[in-house]
Amino acid sequence: MQADVSKPKGARRASSDRAAHGVRPASTSRARRGAMLPLAFPKGLAPRGSDAAALCRALLQAGIGHRIGGRGPSEFDCWSTVQIAQAHLFGRELLDVDLGEKASRTDILRAVRSHVAHAQWEELGIWSGGLQPAHGDVVTMTHKGVPWHVGTFLGVDRGVVLHCAEEAGICIDDRAVLYAKGFRLLTIHRYIGAAA
Repeated sequence: MQADVSKPKGARRASSDRAAHGVRPASTSRARRGAMLPLAFPKGLAPRGSDAAALCRALLQAGIGHRIGGRGPSEFDCWSTVQIAQAHLFGRELLDVDLGEKASRTDILRAVRSHVAHAQWEELGIWSGGLQPAHGDVVTMTHKGVPWHVGTFLGVDRGVVLHCAEEAGICIDDRAVLYAKGFRLLTIHRYIGAAA
C-alpha cells in the first residue's frame, strides 16, 4: 500500500491526489558529468530542512512525471529525485549523473558505478529484517530490465522510499510495495561526505 504522507504517522491511503501544481521554470543548461545541476523545485515546498512529509506532499501534488535526464520542472529521473530530497531535507548537494535522454540501461549502470558521486555513500548491505535503513539513506534497487534505480529512505509512516519510477513518476512506497511492484536487491547506502 502506498504511504499517505498527508495524514499522521501510521495512516495510509491507497491512492494519491496528483492534482496539477505550478512549478518554477528549470534551467535549460546541461551540466557536464560530475557537476552540480540546478533543479527546478516545485512551488509550495516548505523551506529546506523542513519535514519529509511536507516534501512528499508537495512532490505528489505537483504531478511530476519520469524522463531519463529530466531535471524539472515537470519531469525528473530517479537520481534527480534523490538530489531534491537530499538537498531539501539534509542540505546535501549531490553531484549530477548526466546521462542525457538517450542513455541505454547499460549506459546507466556503467555511469553510476564509475561516477564520483558513488564515493559519497557507503554501502551497508541488502535491506532485510536485521538491516534497516535510516532517515536519509539512499536505497538502490533493480527492477525487471532496469539494472539500477535509486530512491531516498524517509522516516515517514513507518518508513518509505521516495523515488521516481518510469511508469508512475513520483512514488512514495514502503518496502512491501516496492517488492509488489517488482523491485529487488534493495541495498542501503549511507552518506559519508562530499566527494573529493
